[in-house]
Amino acid sequence: MHGELPAMGIAPNPGHFAGKHLDTDRQILHSFTAADGNPMYGGIKLRRIGANQFNDADIGTVTSDDSQGAMKARIERNNGIAFAGSRY
Repeated sequence: MHGELPAMGIAPNPGHFAGKHLDTDRQILHSFTAADGNPMYGGIKLRRIGANQFNDADIGTVTSDDSQGAMKARIERNNGIAFAGSRY
């Protein structure tokens, strides 16, 4: 179901991955916030494109994942991974 909205139009709360995420490989810390139930990155509201995926033309595609107990976020841009980190 990766990237697809769940049945009956019910999608996870995008604010659940708000917080600071650390990419240990690159030693980069990124902050995600939420406002009015919408995720934000760098003050920019992200548009939902899947159950756990959000997008902005300048930022790229942000994917959140908590399937293994730890919240993770990944930013993909220009066919590559620009950031991959766990909530800090």
